[in-house]
Amino acid sequence: MIELKQVSKTYTHAGRTVAALRPLDLQVERGEIFGIIGSSGAGKSTLIRCVNLLERPDGGQVLVDGLDLMSLPAKQLRAARQDVAMIFQHFNLLNSRTVFGNVALPLELAGADKQQIAEKVASLLELVGLADKANSYPAMLSGGQKQRVAIARALAVDPKVLLCDEATSALDPETTSAILDLLKRINQQLGLTILLITHEMDVVKRICDKVAIIDDGALVEQGPVGEFFANAKTELAKRFIASTMHLEVPASYQRRLHSNAKASSHPLVKLSFRGDAVDAPVISQVARKFNIDLSIVSAQMDYLGGNKFGLMLVELSGEQAAIQDSLAYFEQHNITAEVVAYVD
Repeated sequence: MIELKQVSKTYTHAGRTVAALRPLDLQVERGEIFGIIGSSGAGKSTLIRCVNLLERPDGGQVLVDGLDLMSLPAKQLRAARQDVAMIFQHFNLLNSRTVFGNVALPLELAGADKQQIAEKVASLLELVGLADKANSYPAMLSGGQKQRVAIARALAVDPKVLLCDEATSALDPETTSAILDLLKRINQQLGLTILLITHEMDVVKRICDKVAIIDDGALVEQGPVGEFFANAKTELAKRFIASTMHLEVPASYQRRLHSNAKASSHPLVKLSFRGDAVDAPVISQVARKFNIDLSIVSAQMDYLGGNKFGLMLVELSGEQAAIQDSLAYFEQHNITAEVVAYVD
């Protein structure tokens, strides 16, 4: 549904050229929720604004539903942009208009008649849970309610794609959760493709099917959310994941940890589970099959992109050959096993 091919963007400031986006490729399939995560200044906002050409790339192709927006003249581009709606961090509502008026605005600009507008706005406000707020003004609404209005307005012209530019960053955790649930429901009910940018890994974990990390204008890692969490390759990805998955090592263990194996030491192993491996009794199988002891130091289970996922730290005690065989057994059963340290 969305395809970026070698898209790049530079800015010139005080005589100096800055690469906001280095030539990058991105593909978002129809009906997906795709998250772009990165730190401030990494290029997230520039990337998402290039999708609807609010920022025009210096080079490359921007395709939406097979149509190359970069090749369109101005009139056709305006028409094509109706397929790409956008919501923002600070809502961008018109304070002089009621909730009804804000949602109706895109329909008015599209030339819809009053009856069509009334019916469409009523159904959208019902969808976002604001049927009783049609005559209220933005100043009378909470932050979460304002974002719901913005979502309804974005959906007014039946877009194929919804772009979310830090759409929950200005909201408290409870309201953020409610808005993310709404976006997920809209995605499922309408089959809407959603591309969102965020600096919060919890947002990605909550609703995204796939994720990509952007750093210094380049996409450094991307993939399905469950696989991404289980097998992060870059240090940046691991830092973002660590912000949501907390495997704490007790102080008693920390004092005994060291990085090199000794004759008397035991490996401390991080196990990454996903999918069916979470429910399989692999831990008990390993203990029986290889006659080793497994002491669970820390563990966390969660759902990522609709898939079950878990991390566990275990200390393995037994014959060295048996321990190596057990690590191989974990891998054979789709459980990533990484020796992170050794315990005396």
